[in-house]
Amino acid sequence: MLVTAPGAGGKSAAASALAYQLNAPLVDLAHLQVGSNTLTGLLPRVLGWKEAPSFISALLAGERSVVLDSLDEARLLAGRNNFFAFLEDLAEFMKEANPHGQVVILGRREAIEDAYLILDDAGMRTSISRIHPLTHQQSAELIDKTLDRKEVDKKPYRVHRDHPVPFAKFRDDVFSELSEALGFEGGEPRQFWAEAGSFLGYPPVLLALAERLAVDNPQGEKGITTLVGDHPAAVTRGKLLRQIVEGILDRESDKVRPRIKKALRLSAEKSAVLYGREEQTLRILRVILDGKFEVVYPAVLDGDERVAYEEQIESFVNDHPFLIGKKFSNAVFEDYVRAFVVTSETVAVVGMSKEQLLSQCSPEGPFYAHFLFDLSPEVDFSKDSIRAAKLLDESLVDGIIRSHRLAASGSAPIGYYSDGNNPASLTLADIPEDGSAGVGYSMVFMIEEPVGVLELTAPLSDCVISANAAVNISSPAGSGSIRSWSSPYCSRTAS
Repeated sequence: MLVTAPGAGGKSAAASALAYQLNAPLVDLAHLQVGSNTLTGLLPRVLGWKEAPSFISALLAGERSVVLDSLDEARLLAGRNNFFAFLEDLAEFMKEANPHGQVVILGRREAIEDAYLILDDAGMRTSISRIHPLTHQQSAELIDKTLDRKEVDKKPYRVHRDHPVPFAKFRDDVFSELSEALGFEGGEPRQFWAEAGSFLGYPPVLLALAERLAVDNPQGEKGITTLVGDHPAAVTRGKLLRQIVEGILDRESDKVRPRIKKALRLSAEKSAVLYGREEQTLRILRVILDGKFEVVYPAVLDGDERVAYEEQIESFVNDHPFLIGKKFSNAVFEDYVRAFVVTSETVAVVGMSKEQLLSQCSPEGPFYAHFLFDLSPEVDFSKDSIRAAKLLDESLVDGIIRSHRLAASGSAPIGYYSDGNNPASLTLADIPEDGSAGVGYSMVFMIEEPVGVLELTAPLSDCVISANAAVNISSPAGSGSIRSWSSPYCSRTAS
């Protein structure tokens, strides 16, 4: 029985639960150099020479089971040939079993699909099952249990247990806001979980959300962000989502580096720089763009090491949590990758500039502006020390406004662009429908060297533009909507 899920999707937890329920040995293949006779050589070592023969007899008779976890990591460590030899040996060993189905193997999609083909070719009937994202109830339980281990000011956090009703309301409001930002319905979780659950029910997302939910007074909270910058729980949407996304990227690095170090016999210095955030981002884009460019990372590897590394890393990239086949698994990951490429100072690809790379990507989504705001350098914008993000390229303003329009949930998603004096600035705010404070978000971008001509194609309703230079407003339909316009040349209000 083959079981698959994305990275950090709960495979190891499922393996432990299955082994417990089946009273079966649990073997973590991530720490083994698999190959021929791996299973038959491993069982005596795990169970002892006295116990192993009786267990093997019971296994072949269908009375006992064995659970094998981390098939994908085993392939990364062993290499293709040893990986195939391990599965062929397993098939040969289990041919004597009656009935079949006493071995449960867990791993990522590509490793599991390869296993299915190899075992099928060896005459072994198998099935593939998928671990689904957590349900709303399971997600709530994971958040609660995560917060049970959290300390605030060296004291256990207890608000979620002592005040479960307002805490649950706050938690579900956050789920609702994220669902709307993903492009699905809001409201009660039962209304949107079927569509948004693939992201909201993803364990790494929930672990990061738990940190944001640990507030003193959940009844006073209405959403995931706040317009009040000095609020003790204030956090930008981009910061929260960035924590989620980069936590996933770092987890991927932590899984790959020790396996590659061992497989390629690399030094600690070389292995420490492998498969970092930037390398992962570019390799993911290369999959999305069907190999239109070459990734030059990691530069520390020599020729032979690089060849071996590329062979090892390919399958792991194809199974990245950000990907489903050759598409992004959701809009959050897609917008992060775009914002990362925009803000990175060291993105290096062969045969394609940063501008060409971005031109091949999908249009900006609802999270792009938020990621860009958090990834850009921070500057003090005014005497009030308002936090602003430094924008290096004025041409990005159009995409930021477009993203803001997609993300805003209030009745008046305001955009204000001012180019009267250097630096120019772009201020975005999501004003709640009831006009209350403490809900929605605000962001300020500062453009130090505006070029003097700004082209805007994004939806411009509820935008205010104040400029001493020309502003060209266009759209595919040939018309725009302007609330207020001022320049040395004209001043008008139109709709």
